[in-house]
Amino acid sequence: MRYLKYILLIFSIGVMAFPVFGELNSYGQKRVLPTIDQEEGRRRINEFRNFRYSGDICFNFTLINKSCRGHEERYTGTLWSTWNNQGPVTRVELTPGQSPGSSSLRLLIQNGPAPKIWRLGEENKIYPLPEQAWFSPLFNNIAYTPFEFSLSFLFWPEFTYQGPQKVKGRVAQVFIMLPPANLVQAIPNLGGMHLAMDMEYNVLLQADMLNKSNESVKSIRLNSFKKVNGEYIIKQFDVIDNVTGDKTRFEVDSAALGLSIDPSYFLPENLALPNPQISCEYFSFLH
Repeated sequence: MRYLKYILLIFSIGVMAFPVFGELNSYGQKRVLPTIDQEEGRRRINEFRNFRYSGDICFNFTLINKSCRGHEERYTGTLWSTWNNQGPVTRVELTPGQSPGSSSLRLLIQNGPAPKIWRLGEENKIYPLPEQAWFSPLFNNIAYTPFEFSLSFLFWPEFTYQGPQKVKGRVAQVFIMLPPANLVQAIPNLGGMHLAMDMEYNVLLQADMLNKSNESVKSIRLNSFKKVNGEYIIKQFDVIDNVTGDKTRFEVDSAALGLSIDPSYFLPENLALPNPQISCEYFSFLH
């Protein structure tokens, strides 16, 4: 199996474990859940970070925001992604639904050990987003933020291994990613990211943003993935605001893989230029 890009990447890796934790099976017998050590965890996370597709990618997607009061709103978007010498870099164009006063949003997201995000503003002005703004909704009353597009927590250097647990019926290994000092300064209540990774395929099943009291204030939950041209990609996941109860679903409508996109599209100074145009013949439709 192949990885799922950045957050939901699949890779084939042998299970090297030492039995410590357990649960009861259907006969009331204790079934041991396998564990790994800190160094094995570091190796897996590093491989997870360093995966690359065979080429550049383009996804057409829909964000479906469902408020706790039952109101639903849709946003359509396209993302283009490649790698540079700093890590994954993604260009995003997002169009609002019927929100009054909202306009299209264009971002450039440099991931890796030194993440940055730029936004195209009024009069085609390009400006870097301050770290506090990474955690602000893309549009009013939506759970999705630039932080969910960046997934920069995957590159936070410090983490602790917590042990195994069952998530969605799967054996998961749990890690707490610890935020770097600059983010703690920008978001004082940010305690870390709780990651649950599938034991067999190293799929990230769930990620939870924790506050300083170790409470989950936001969750990212994998719903499904799809094989396209021999490689696995995200099909659908949810971002849930555990404070307000609002939920935004990210759903890929069509995907093009194995592309070669001009690297100049991924330079901050070129964010105001027209977006890359990918021919329809390269897309696979997922519905």
